[in-house]
Amino acid sequence: MEQTSTAQQHGTTVMAAAAAQADTGKDIPVISTNRATAMRKAMEYLNDGAGQSVRHRKSIFGTLGEQRKQHIPLPNIALQYLMGMYGIVYPGMMELIGDADTGKSTIAIELAGSAMLHLKAEVLLINCENKEVSQDRALRALHRNPEVAQKLINRVGIVKAFTLPQFEDVLRDWVLTMREVQKLPLSIPLFVIVDPWSALMTKEEAIGEFQYLARKEPGEKMRPTGEGTNLGHSQWAHKKGRKLPAFLDINNVFVLLVNHQTVDIDMSGNASYAPKYVKDANNANAIGGKAWKQRALLTIVLAVRGHALDADKKPIGKRIIAKVHKNSYGPSYRTIMYDHLVVHDERDKDNYLDPALHFESGFCQMLAEKKVAGIRVNNDVYSIDFEDLKFGALSAADLFRFVQEHPPLRAHVAKVLNIAGYEDILKQLDRNAAAIANIDAPRFPEAETPKPKSKKASSKKAKAKK
Repeated sequence: MEQTSTAQQHGTTVMAAAAAQADTGKDIPVISTNRATAMRKAMEYLNDGAGQSVRHRKSIFGTLGEQRKQHIPLPNIALQYLMGMYGIVYPGMMELIGDADTGKSTIAIELAGSAMLHLKAEVLLINCENKEVSQDRALRALHRNPEVAQKLINRVGIVKAFTLPQFEDVLRDWVLTMREVQKLPLSIPLFVIVDPWSALMTKEEAIGEFQYLARKEPGEKMRPTGEGTNLGHSQWAHKKGRKLPAFLDINNVFVLLVNHQTVDIDMSGNASYAPKYVKDANNANAIGGKAWKQRALLTIVLAVRGHALDADKKPIGKRIIAKVHKNSYGPSYRTIMYDHLVVHDERDKDNYLDPALHFESGFCQMLAEKKVAGIRVNNDVYSIDFEDLKFGALSAADLFRFVQEHPPLRAHVAKVLNIAGYEDILKQLDRNAAAIANIDAPRFPEAETPKPKSKKASSKKAKAKK
């Protein structure tokens, strides 16, 4: 007897299930004018009935118009402008690239703090280079209220990983523990910071090292430093990058990968006279090649422009340029400037922590250049003339606070700067649904049977012709 093929077996299973439903008097769903509902019912039928032996995972059908992405609200309007949206879309992945001392970890922790504060997210920091995180800097990045910042920092889990296989194990084990052991609802996102991914050793690099002994296999030999391929990270990242999206989607996880910037070597021989910070801001090269850029929803590069100075012209931190190189949900190549402070003398108050990142100067300067909301600047002194807000002699901090805390002004600034999320075009379409109601009508409606004309109507038409 000839063996039936897998496809034939699947087809027989589907037909048998269809016949069983027909015997019970239940109708199998068919495509109707409401296409989305019909497709959803049809796929539910395959998943729950005949398709159980065919499909390994349930498929959820929807339409592009029904899609509503969830957002991690960004902590301030300057970051919203940079990314072109009210919040970061999750689940998914984001890549943060920068040279040393650009504040990559600080901005990663600030984003994680917003996820905890607004969405009750659980956060894990995977430390990949055995460099202790500054608690003072982390507290200032999480929140301006010391009590709130302390509560948030106590919720950040931390674990060390030194190899790519170890990172993979840690990520999977923590996520599955949260979902399957702790029974954390899928509605609560998981936020993972990998800092920095570029410091992880490949399997070949790690053989024989202390932290890798538990994974050493018989016959593996330790290689001298410098030997082996330079493509280890790239090959691993490309393979992992194909697996990661499904894992993040199933478990509602957002991963923020921090990467060290690598040197951009120009082989053309053409000299560039641009300042170093301009070159650095335009350089998105990092270990791992383009694997993470292909998978990331957002790629941002940080570069040091110079020192942040106090009123006495003394250095109190670094002035940073942030530039978007890839944005799946907003405009790319936007830039902002902000100060990453490490000195906070006389800035802290009883119930106020001076933040690690200050966006007010660079953002307000940009508003003045674009002449948004009647904002003007002269020698770092600002004025505004917008509706009921008519003030002069404002500092950048005062003006930034007005923009943040005055809803009409903030909405106006967001509209002028084209920040998505303040005005939802899909909701606007929903409100205007009556005007486009006919779009769901059948494309090929059946011809209607003409109704017989009454004698009165025909006599009126005859008189009108005369």
